[in-house]
Amino acid sequence: MQKKIILATLNAKESLYATTAEEFAAIAPNVQMGLLASYIKSKNITVDVIDAEVEGISFDTFIQLMEREEPLLVGFICSGANPSSSTMAMAGIVDFFEYYNQVATKRIKTFIWGAHPTVLPERTLAETRADFVIRGEGYDTIVNLFYALSNHTETENIAGLSYATIDAEGNIHYVRTPDAQLIKDLDTLPMVDWSMMPPSKFRAHNWHCFGEIKHRSPYAIVWTSFGCPYPCTFCCINNLFGKRIQRFRSIDSVIEEISLLVERYQVKHIKILDELFVTRPKRIEEFCDKL
Repeated sequence: MQKKIILATLNAKESLYATTAEEFAAIAPNVQMGLLASYIKSKNITVDVIDAEVEGISFDTFIQLMEREEPLLVGFICSGANPSSSTMAMAGIVDFFEYYNQVATKRIKTFIWGAHPTVLPERTLAETRADFVIRGEGYDTIVNLFYALSNHTETENIAGLSYATIDAEGNIHYVRTPDAQLIKDLDTLPMVDWSMMPPSKFRAHNWHCFGEIKHRSPYAIVWTSFGCPYPCTFCCINNLFGKRIQRFRSIDSVIEEISLLVERYQVKHIKILDELFVTRPKRIEEFCDKL
């Protein structure tokens, strides 16, 4: 067993996008996965990123990879190119675990992260039989879980964790630890390590490239804020954060990342991931001036 974490998305785009998947649908970097990977790496933990959707890796091939690598922990990222796409991604994760639980020859510790499992941890555990659900942002929860498994210590004191236990009579009990604290200063998060997710592998949405439709790659997504401050009852954006709040990254940090993407990776098409980019006009003016 290797003391490392694999973070992965699963290849379910055919079931989601059908005949449009190969030619028309975007191939977008999973920024949430990239942020988690960079944070884990900053804690001196070895982490691999596998975007099975981008690489076209089948369930069988991914299971073989898991069993060959034997990491301490494999995390499945239940999100997509938009903050609200977690439930769409969950469909592929459920399909994968139904298959994995039938054919796996080695049982490797697994977790699922995202807005959908944060809101429905017990249902997610029941539908997948994954070992853990990471609720909320997950940064410290994943790191603390890794060290607990490495040192064979208890997990019950790790904030932001859900899992199932089975008693002597075979009854399932769900454990939900207290929620983890949100990151207060977003500039303390390391920048996405784009060498782990090269922009040349990604393709912009076709509506992003009208006028130069044959030049949709390289492509990148950046973020400048998390969440939303408004009380709309129909919206799921703040489910991951547990409260109605918007936190901002410094504009200098955003410009630094855009500069890196343009100068090192020759990116021309960039999408801003924020749910609400324009809530602070002075901030937008600062962004445009510095850009």
